[in-house]
Amino acid sequence: FIPMTMPMNTVVNFGYLAAGLVWYPTFCALRDWWGESFCWYSMVYCFIQLARIVYQTQRCAVLDQWITTTIFCHVTVWIASIPTPAAITSSVTFLGYRMVIFVSFVSYFLALLSDIGFDVALVVHILVAVKVGVTGETRGIFLKALLLLCRVRCSEAG
Repeated sequence: FIPMTMPMNTVVNFGYLAAGLVWYPTFCALRDWWGESFCWYSMVYCFIQLARIVYQTQRCAVLDQWITTTIFCHVTVWIASIPTPAAITSSVTFLGYRMVIFVSFVSYFLALLSDIGFDVALVVHILVAVKVGVTGETRGIFLKALLLLCRVRCSEAG
């Protein structure tokens, strides 16, 4: 038995693992690389955050924060990659996926420039992910994607 400082957060971590394990076969069947990699993110992140909770060290905290930032970048690029007649956001499409990922990576170095540099980078990542998500939702993209995922899950069960 290991005493936990944040027991409910630990339970949530196992939810990340379960979600990744449950959805991974669906994304494999769809040949959706972004979905598959997001499942891997959730499964690996479960153990990274668990290490942060158990060990309470600065190294675990920094790794947890840096992985969190990449997850928001990943969500942005994944949403923008959903095939639609029109691009979700012109900024992501204009820059291209590789450039968005590169800019995200470079933003990590804000932590070296200022005490609040990481916080600024994380807030920007979150705001961009929310903007892309809201834009996608207002265009009805997520409903179509969700129906496709449900159809694939049902065909796997049957």
